[in-house]
Amino acid sequence: MVIDNNWLSPTISGKPYYNKPPFKMWLSALVVKGFGETNFNYRVVDGVSGFLLIIATCFVGYILFDSILVGIFAGFAIISAHELFFDHGIRLATQDTFVNLLITINIYFVCRILKGDQSLRNYLSIGILAGIGVLTKSIIGLFPYYILVTAFLYFQIAQGENRIHIKFSLISLAIAIFIPSLYFVPHFIFNSEAIKIAVNNEVYERVTQGYHNQTQFWFYLRKIYTKNSLIPPSVLTISLLIVIIKDKLQFTNIILAIWGVLTVIIFSIIPSRLLWYIYPAMPAFAII
Repeated sequence: MVIDNNWLSPTISGKPYYNKPPFKMWLSALVVKGFGETNFNYRVVDGVSGFLLIIATCFVGYILFDSILVGIFAGFAIISAHELFFDHGIRLATQDTFVNLLITINIYFVCRILKGDQSLRNYLSIGILAGIGVLTKSIIGLFPYYILVTAFLYFQIAQGENRIHIKFSLISLAIAIFIPSLYFVPHFIFNSEAIKIAVNNEVYERVTQGYHNQTQFWFYLRKIYTKNSLIPPSVLTISLLIVIIKDKLQFTNIILAIWGVLTVIIFSIIPSRLLWYIYPAMPAFAII
């Protein structure tokens, strides 16, 4: 992008690059173009995103439990997730930290909605940030809608409570789809290779066939409990037991179970498994 000023159709060695959407690459390229080509400038967006991710985790912990202490300790807990920094994480120039920041901010708005704040502002915020998330790392940007819809179904079926505004939700989702479509649709129309790579290779085959650790169903649990690479497993296990025994099916625990535990189960079922796929769940484990 910086060398040939081709910002709309990124290339590598002259060949179109459709493997990942360009939004975060745009941000990094702007920094490099403005301040020069150094390792620091390539990674500064990730570093800032990582710092803001810690702050966002604190805010979600606070709004879930109405406790400043929970927010503060959740921030300390996520700092302890070693691989979140060093394996495709905060210290590296990848898309993951930025999209996880967007997801965590969005879950803050999801929590506000599920706790009763049905203002259109919350739904619009989710739509805009989710759209940017899709433009950063494909469909994982829609992760907050999985939390919102799953929680809605649980509270509707188990407790007979309708905790979301359907019309506002549809508006939000429409925005989340419209924003990335401004980039994807023209590329898909004029280049069939874009659809093959961005949709078939990066999404469909990754979900249905898998590229990494296809036969290792317990991949994530082993990473969490034997490699000590994320939240310290002893702390996480004790916290989970306290939540299960003491608080049971409280509102906050349902949200954390969907966000953290159910996410790991779902990604364990998908036959392509890499540690950073479950990074969106790390703030939930930090809060637990």
